[in-house]
Parts: sequence; C-alpha cells; structure tokens
Amino acid sequence: MDKTQIIIQPAQKSDAAIIAKMCHLQKRNNLSIYERVLHARHITEFQRRVYLELLHIPAGETITYGELAHRIGCRSAQAVGQALRRNPFAPDVPCHRVVAADGSLCGYKGKRDDEMLEQKRELLAKENTQNSYGNH
Repeated sequence: MDKTQIIIQPAQKSDAAIIAKMCHLQKRNNLSIYERVLHARHITEFQRRVYLELLHIPAGETITYGELAHRIGCRSAQAVGQALRRNPFAPDVPCHRVVAADGSLCGYKGKRDDEMLEQKRELLAKENTQNSYGNH
C-alpha cells in the first residue's frame, strides 16, 4: 500500500480542494469507507460519530435526523443535519438516507433546491427505499 503523504497548505488550495484530494488518496489506497471515516483528519469527532453511525443504516431504509442524533447521544437533530451538510464522503456515507421527522426530504448535501432533492430521491429509488416515516 502506498503510504505517500501530501501536505497542502490551506492558503494554496480551498478546503474543498484539500478534502477532495484527501478522499482521492484514501480511495486509491483501497481503504473501506469505514476505515476512511475512522482515520479521516479533516472531520471533527462529532462528524465522525454521525458518519460512522450512518454506515449502519442499510440500503433501502431511512432514518430521521432526530433518531440519528439519539443513536449517537446527541439532543440536536440540527447538529446532525449540519454534520451531514458537510459530509465529504457522500454518497459512500449515505446521508441521502436521512429524512425529516415527517418523512420529507428536507435537503441533500447542504442544499434544498429541487435539483439536489431530485438527486436524493433518485438515490433512494435506486435502493428501493421504503420510507417508514412518510412519503419521499
């Protein structure tokens, strides 16, 4: 396995470019998504807890922001939503499986526009998701 490290100064590249480069290097090294999240240095410990718990939600199922928060011992569904908004591992860490308490698709990748919600809808449809919280 290639153990090459690349150090990029934030002043030289945007945070998004740095994250994209790190994700590319991690994928190239054939790490599982669990290992990539577990060893990522560009996410907070809270984000790590959210992303690792989300890996337990199987394809075809959904969970609410509130239930995901409860599972990691957090009282704020909004905090979970903010972590998912910054998910650099999507769709490998399947934030598209998280829905509002009423089952609605309230956002995807930090956006609420029709195009992003349609992407979320399509990902759920590919997984043949049965949303037990409401319609999607």
